[in-house]
Amino acid sequence: MVQGGVYFLKYAEQDRAILRSRSVFRYSISKSNLTLSASTCWIIFILSAARLRIMFDLEMELPKMMRF
Repeated sequence: MVQGGVYFLKYAEQDRAILRSRSVFRYSISKSNLTLSASTCWIIFILSAARLRIMFDLEMELPKMMRF
């Protein structure tokens, strides 16, 4: 009976280690997805800012072009 209890404790520790490694893996995947989302938002922000700058420049130049 004692021998079975020792084996049970040994396998329980192994199971806990496996569960810990899986949760770390899941955390790193979710963290990388978050980083990807943040970088995607940053790219969209930069493109939007560039578009607004171009539109602003066009609106400022348009009256000058219409005079001629």
